[in-house]
Amino acid sequence: MSSSRILLAGAVAAAFFAGAAGPVLAEPIRVAEPIVVAPRGSDPSIALDRSSKEFFVAFVRPGAAAEAVVARLPAQGGGALAPVVVSAGDADILSSAVDPARVAVGPKGEVYALYRRRVASEIVESGRGILRLARSMDGGRSFAAPVDVVADGVETSVGMADLAIAPDGAPLVAWLDSRDAFARARLPEDQRPKDVRYIDSDDPAVELRIARSPDGGASFAPSALVARGASERSHVALALGPDGAYHVSWRAKLNLFKGSYDSVRDVLTAASTDGGASWSSPIKVHDDRFKAGACPELTHGLGVDAKGRVHVAWYTGSGRKPGVFYAVAEPGKGFSEPVTLLSAAWIPYADVKLAVDASGAAWVAYEDRREDASERVALVRLDAQGKAEPVGSWPGRSPDLAAREEEALLVWNSPAGDVRLVRATSK
Repeated sequence: MSSSRILLAGAVAAAFFAGAAGPVLAEPIRVAEPIVVAPRGSDPSIALDRSSKEFFVAFVRPGAAAEAVVARLPAQGGGALAPVVVSAGDADILSSAVDPARVAVGPKGEVYALYRRRVASEIVESGRGILRLARSMDGGRSFAAPVDVVADGVETSVGMADLAIAPDGAPLVAWLDSRDAFARARLPEDQRPKDVRYIDSDDPAVELRIARSPDGGASFAPSALVARGASERSHVALALGPDGAYHVSWRAKLNLFKGSYDSVRDVLTAASTDGGASWSSPIKVHDDRFKAGACPELTHGLGVDAKGRVHVAWYTGSGRKPGVFYAVAEPGKGFSEPVTLLSAAWIPYADVKLAVDASGAAWVAYEDRREDASERVALVRLDAQGKAEPVGSWPGRSPDLAAREEEALLVWNSPAGDVRLVRATSK
């Protein structure tokens, strides 16, 4: 790596693991100098082409007419090539940390970009969200006209989506769906059902759904229901296991305490072994009992390694000591006790992402907002035995991660509003 530097875990552990148990011992990790991918862009995401070793960054370029774009970066490093617009003809493109533009690469080098836009609605004055997917068959140099992802024939608003590619090359999209709210809104007010699970509640259930494209992103089949009762603006994460199983994670909206206005917003996971047709019952990653009156708009990280182990990293608030945590589940078993990555008496909300490399190590990126004037993005590596080593931190927000072999690539927004990228390797 050019301009690399070496961070020794023992020298920097205290800076990144406030509250972590015990000393951390690991081999040095090489970290390249960050590069600027684009001078302007919101909430970047990253994906790897494992055959060409190139990688792609998607983001929304702000402006009077915001655009969803994808930038291609060569395998040998250096700067990004000129970003390509993928949302041509679409207006009112939306972006947030929990609902960014996404990018994924298929087994033959096909590149897919997913984004959300707002369209008019008779029911919701502010409009409703729809998902659009554009595909490139020339390695991200150009993209075909985008298509609608949701093909269910019902009026709804969707978002908080994630994108993955099945082993056979089929694009998969999972999202939160508000069709219950739209159906109820069309009823006369005196006919609208009440949700009596807690005081003065009249909330329709938010659904988690998944759809598959049978023709390489040219169209989508009707969606399948994964679960009901998701937290309203929960981040959705989608990952595939080595056996082809689908894994998805999200935040629950659980009304566990009688008479409480605040719901429990813990992270759940579910899996499907039949291509998304049926799903296991959701399980909690950990019983945090994180209560919040409104959905905490936070990302979390999900990954599956070559042995089928499911890795999750997340933030939790009330109910236990707040902070950022990591846990792993062996195939057929529950999740381990959480490893503390960041904890103190007060930890503000933090977006978290995770990627698993070929060795089974988990790389975790998270925001650290404890200093009012300085948001930072921190990167940590946990080896296959769960031993944690801090890698570095940089000013900014909205991280995303990808990993291959023993290398991780981190993208984020700097305080200046540009999109930056750094490479880290444990070799």
